[in-house]
Amino acid sequence: MEVESQLIIKPLRPRGHGWVQWPADTSAWDAKPYAIERWYNRGQETQVFSAVEVILPEGARETRPEYHVSVSGLKHGAAENYRCSDSRARWVLKEFGLDGWFEDNHVPHGLVRNFWRPVADPLVGDVCSCVESEPAVREMKGDYVWRDAPRGK
Repeated sequence: MEVESQLIIKPLRPRGHGWVQWPADTSAWDAKPYAIERWYNRGQETQVFSAVEVILPEGARETRPEYHVSVSGLKHGAAENYRCSDSRARWVLKEFGLDGWFEDNHVPHGLVRNFWRPVADPLVGDVCSCVESEPAVREMKGDYVWRDAPRGK
């Protein structure tokens, strides 16, 4: 029996055509997701990590699962990814059926766009407290926003 079939909550998968699943090597990552899959669409030069991660929201007493969809551009045969536009990222979110999402990036000049959504429908719209406490930095003429903890935090 495969471990994947035992998962209660599975990563979101693309619904459209042209997607192939690639191995998701997370061995170098500090945090390990509950479940993760890696997808690639050659026609759109788009790479996606679709995961379920267990988070502890700031000030909360209990953890909760959230869908996490990370989107980046990746040319076929190239070794380095690049930041995709907001419009391409929104296309990916539709392909993966992720509604009620919130983009939350914490990497200065990052190449990946990170979208989050609580698994439980009643919690949709409950976003990270960093939105109010950390200054937003805008790049790509406002198309990409990342937040960094204020100095001294």
